[in-house]
Amino acid sequence: MVKITNSKQRRTLERIFETPAPKDLLWQDVVSLFEHLGYKLYEMSGSRVCFKKKETPSYHVHKPHPSKHIHPKAVTELKNHLKQIGVTP
Repeated sequence: MVKITNSKQRRTLERIFETPAPKDLLWQDVVSLFEHLGYKLYEMSGSRVCFKKKETPSYHVHKPHPSKHIHPKAVTELKNHLKQIGVTP
């Protein structure tokens, strides 16, 4: 289990686990959370990105555009990934 000590990242994590999934979760907040967890962001083709960390499954997602907000379906997928790696609020 990973402990999130930064209040902004903890709030982002709590928002990811909200039901229903939020429609206004900012992409930059998710990037910040993953960086805090030790992931690196890799740009792939098009708007696809990959978050990678050694010894942990990578997470692939489309970067939102033109909006700054992540689609609720992507938030649900993100929540499932975080559960898989043992990160919960």
